[in-house]
Amino acid sequence: MAVTVYRWDDPYAPVLSNPSAGSLIDVLDACLVNGYPGKSGAGWTKAFSGTNLAAYRQGAGSMCYLRVNDGTGSFKATARGYESMTDIDTGVNAFPTTAQIANGVSAAIGISTTPAKKPWIVVADNKRFYLWVGVSLTTTDDLSAST
Repeated sequence: MAVTVYRWDDPYAPVLSNPSAGSLIDVLDACLVNGYPGKSGAGWTKAFSGTNLAAYRQGAGSMCYLRVNDGTGSFKATARGYESMTDIDTGVNAFPTTAQIANGVSAAIGISTTPAKKPWIVVADNKRFYLWVGVSLTTTDDLSAST
């Protein structure tokens, strides 16, 4: 499957704002699963969901899941992979294990609330994705004009 580049400044792209719980899941839903006008989804499915939680499954032929917790509302989200899952809170063979990283891998989606709309880029195909978020280290940076 071809790689697709999704950007915050694409027409109809979802907004990643912080500290808004669930905002990252909106972006991942649009890029990985549903797409948005002008861009198709990358071929993943959303296997399970809960309040500010999502478990994504890679495209055809894969057995792995990625569980994202975007419910902290504190400028970060956490993620953990599983070989299989039966619901949003139950998975088998987690990676990283809780012994390796207690709360899963953290992804910073902001440091300050200025600007509230964070620039992001997702590069994805049906097996993998890369996420970049423009994180401001000061409250005076205006990243919304970045390219």
